[in-house]
Amino acid sequence: MKLGRAFKNTKLKKKLLFTYLMIALIPLTIFGGVLAVIGVDGSKDKTDLYALQVAEQVNDSIDIYIGTIEQLMDTIITEARYEDKATVSEDFLKRLKESYPEIAGITVAYYDDSYICAGMTRNSRDLFRNETWYKAAMHDFGKLTLGSAVGRNVITTDEIGADRTFSMCKAFESGVLLLDIRHIIIEGFIDKAAIGQQGFVYIVDKNGDVVYAPANEIVYRIPADKLKTNIQGQEIVIKGVKYYLYTAVSERTGWMSVAVIPEEEFLSDLNGTLTVLVITALASVILVTFVSFMVSDNLTEPISELTDLMSKVEEGDMDVRFTGTREDEVGQLGESFNHMIERMDTLVQELADEKQSKLMAELKSLQEQFKPHFLYNTLDTIGWMARSYNATDIVKIIEALTNIFRIGLSKGRDFITLREEKAHVENYLYIQKIRYKETLKYAIEIPDEYDDVVLPKLILQPLVENAIYHGIKLKRGGGTITVRGYEKEKDLFIEICDDGAGVDPDKLAVLKKQLLEEGQISGKDGFGLFYAAERVKMCYGEPYGLNIESAPGEGTTVTLRLPLNSGGTENG
Repeated sequence: MKLGRAFKNTKLKKKLLFTYLMIALIPLTIFGGVLAVIGVDGSKDKTDLYALQVAEQVNDSIDIYIGTIEQLMDTIITEARYEDKATVSEDFLKRLKESYPEIAGITVAYYDDSYICAGMTRNSRDLFRNETWYKAAMHDFGKLTLGSAVGRNVITTDEIGADRTFSMCKAFESGVLLLDIRHIIIEGFIDKAAIGQQGFVYIVDKNGDVVYAPANEIVYRIPADKLKTNIQGQEIVIKGVKYYLYTAVSERTGWMSVAVIPEEEFLSDLNGTLTVLVITALASVILVTFVSFMVSDNLTEPISELTDLMSKVEEGDMDVRFTGTREDEVGQLGESFNHMIERMDTLVQELADEKQSKLMAELKSLQEQFKPHFLYNTLDTIGWMARSYNATDIVKIIEALTNIFRIGLSKGRDFITLREEKAHVENYLYIQKIRYKETLKYAIEIPDEYDDVVLPKLILQPLVENAIYHGIKLKRGGGTITVRGYEKEKDLFIEICDDGAGVDPDKLAVLKKQLLEEGQISGKDGFGLFYAAERVKMCYGEPYGLNIESAPGEGTTVTLRLPLNSGGTENG
């Protein structure tokens, strides 16, 4: 508490100096922590992407190489088919083997258990067709199968360990072609696929057995059940060190390339970043301190001047003015001070003028209300006089007009029920029917169940009037106006339809555009449309409003969307 009170009572210049230093140090501290986290994450993301790309690149390289060897196998098979057996010789296979140093041996094993070898020999008299590699090739007849050279009755003559080769088999009509392939090509692919200083890649087959791996004690400590398809950054701890695994499976061979990266690989680039951050922080503190002195002096001097001027205003001196030439926020504050003093001189007069204007507006409103009351009362008197002379047609039209005025007044309410609105529209259409006779027909089809819905007063009559003057009246022979209501999407939709002249497409496009605009509606063609649309927008907002659809010669439909529970009240 004492520290807070002491800071509160400290001079503004010192507060600014302290604040600027805090503003500089706090973000730097936060930034340092965030940068460390982001640096690790960013480095990991970058390494993740690179490791996955390396694994996929190794797969692609091996696929291309296996494809090349498979083409060679197809060439041998073409020469080794049973009917052309005499064309295949051991010399032919030896020449092929010499042309491809990575081929450790070739065997063509015929179904009758005869065979031709180059660089390979049979070490038992067990039938070839009982061998696992032979059965696998026949099972996938015509397709390439890959396997291990361990446990076969045919081995390479060179002293090459079975773990340093893999076999490629392919069955054809007369038997199976077997090739043992040295690891030298795959080893070259793996050696080129360097991942940082300590990361490496190795290959496993479909069963999780290692096909090729660089000399590394970590490889055989990775459980096979951890290697799943499309792993991206799976963690595994070996001898207390955390590693991340990434896998990519070859569609051609079914082999899986496994990229392994130790966690410390991600952190190798972060130390330099932290060193730069510390140096930047120190330089920033020195720079901020220097700038703070300059800025605080620049700000506090004009503020002190404004404080002195305010004291003079409090004493009643209204002639004081801020005379600085600054154009920054402090200068704007000084201009605002001058403007405030000038406004204070005229404020009292403006308030008096505003009060007078309000009184005049209220008086005008009372005068405007007097006119419909007077007309309503006069029409009522004329109606009684018409009844005394049995002029029923005059009585009906006067009653209709009287009802229009009564609903129009509505005791000053801005909202009325749909029951009253329907009565108002029906009285209006009745009067127009008397005027236009057979030229105008109408129907009101709004179910009584919506009678208690509250809506803005006199919202439908302008739309019906538009339908008469812009639709029916312009059509030769007249037409029909239908007012219908229905519920949709838990809202009330009221349509005013006419089969009149319709609206030209260009004009319709203009009307729709204007309906979306806000602002003055006076002077627009089709005033009733814009009046209704503007009132609904003001009362309810989106999605409520008005839509118009029309076609020349087919008529026009104006749809008004209102809430079933409007939130308005009958009392406005």
